[in-house]
Parts: sequence; C-alpha cells; structure tokens
Amino acid sequence: MRQAGRYLPEYRALREKHSFLELIANPELAVEVSMQPIRRYGFDGAVIFSDILTPLVSLGYSVSFPNKGGISVEKNSDLPAFDYQKATIEAISLLKNTLSDEGYSASPLGFAGGPWTLAHYILNGGSTRGTDGGLARVIAQINPKETQELLKLLTTSTIEYLKAQIAAGAAAVQIFETHLGELPVDFVRAFIFPELKVLTQALPADCPKILYFGGCAHLLAELAGLGFDVLSLDHRVSLSEAWQLLSQNPKSTVQCLQGNIDPLLMTFRPEQAIPVFQAQREAWQDLPCAQIINLGHGIVPAARVETVEALVRCFREEIK
Repeated sequence: MRQAGRYLPEYRALREKHSFLELIANPELAVEVSMQPIRRYGFDGAVIFSDILTPLVSLGYSVSFPNKGGISVEKNSDLPAFDYQKATIEAISLLKNTLSDEGYSASPLGFAGGPWTLAHYILNGGSTRGTDGGLARVIAQINPKETQELLKLLTTSTIEYLKAQIAAGAAAVQIFETHLGELPVDFVRAFIFPELKVLTQALPADCPKILYFGGCAHLLAELAGLGFDVLSLDHRVSLSEAWQLLSQNPKSTVQCLQGNIDPLLMTFRPEQAIPVFQAQREAWQDLPCAQIINLGHGIVPAARVETVEALVRCFREEIK
C-alpha cells in the first residue's frame, strides 16, 4: 500500500515545488519520495513512488491529477506521450541501489493496476464523473466483447510493465484490483478472473505476487486459485476467517495474508490506537500462515506521523 505522500511533512515540502506527475517522471525525485518513509520508520519494504494510471499515457490516454476535483482519464492519441513506465522502471533500479548505499535492508517493491481497475478509470473517464464507478460497470456489461478486448490489451501491457519492474530489481509486485467488487459475480468470473490468471502465469515464478482486491470477500476461495502468493485484505475482512476460506480451495497458491488494519486508525492519537494494534497483534499470532503487517488500504492525508510510528513499534513488540 502507499507508504509515502499526503501525510508526511517532507513529502508536502516536495509537493510545494513539484507536481504529482513531475515527481513520478523524475526517477531521482521518485526515489526521494520512496525513501522518506523508510528513513522515518524503517519499513521492511520500500514501495516505489508511482501511480497505477500513469501507464495509460503510453496507450494514448491523457491522465491528470488535479489537487482538487478527482482524476481525469481521456482518450487523446495526439498527446505526446511521456514514458512514465520507463521513469518508474529506472526509479526501481535507483531505489535498489539507494537502499543498499544507505544501509537499509528493505526490499524494493513494484506495483501496477489490475486490468479491471485500469478499465474502470478508462470507461468512467477517471473519477470525476460523479457515478461512483457505476458508469464503467454498466458500459462493461452492455459491451462485453469490446470490454474483453480492452481487458486483454491492459493485461498484456501490465505483464510487460511488471516484468520490467522485476528485471529492474523489484523483489515483489502488487496488483491493485481496487474496483473489483463493483462488478456482478458472473462478470468477474467470466471476464476478470481469466485475465488475472494470465497475468500471474506470465510473471516469473520466483517473484512473489500480491493481489489487493476491493469488495470481493465473497470470492476469496476462488481468488486463491488464480496464482497469487499473497492476498491483501482490507479492514472489513477477518484474517482468520479469510484463511479458513482460502484453505477450502485445493488449488490455492496463497501462502501469506497482508493487511488489514483500518487506515482511519492512523488519524487517532497513539494512545487511542495502540490498544487496537495490540489486540490485532495478539489475534494474528494464532494465524497458521505468514503475514505482512499492513493497512487495509492506502494511508489517508489526515494520518498522524506519531501513530504510524506507534503501529510499527507495536508490531515489532517495542510496545508491550
């Protein structure tokens, strides 16, 4: 999940000088942002600073990230395409070297948007249309053939993008299917699951693959058979119950669960949040699988630096 930005004072200082896309386009700046939470907290993984939508520019879309008003995605084949993918790949290689040079053992982590989540923004025109994703959902269902062609195109481009990230030094990659839960179950099974399976099978077997999905807890047992090594869960899903469901699938490839701490807990004072962290830590100790301590979704702008620090210290058992 996103570690840097929005809530960190050092990130906000950079944003006063550079736009969001300028940070992504400049590998040195992207690495600086990626290193900020590592230097502050000493996380075990360093997520490269980028965005799931920037690869769409290479496919002929203009993508804008205004400070207010939501994201805009529009078809614009005449737009001179800056290669944000290349910049991110260069940044991963630089991040790997920077971590080593500064003496951190954290692993560089890459990511990409899943085929449906990318299609969601394309079909919905970004996040500015006021439909809460409903427009994309309806367009996909009334144009299944065209949607399937779009999904296949996005899967192919995502595979190449993630392969390049891994070759550049990403120790693991995460696929964000944030909007999966907005679709009818039959559509997910018929159109999305096949693409996710193609994606996992095309990536190197020795690189851990993490899937974050939104609103699809009812399909957990089926998600387990798509080839992912780790499933990332939000705060609405119990890790113990999730593992029980995953275990029902004899074809499950899942070895580890990631999540599922409520991001809004980071907005409370440490003394308020620590008892919740401690209760979760005790509950997680009984899980029979590996675990990655993480938020259930990205960190929010109102998060408190001192509460994030308390979370890290609590799970490292520096706070009893």
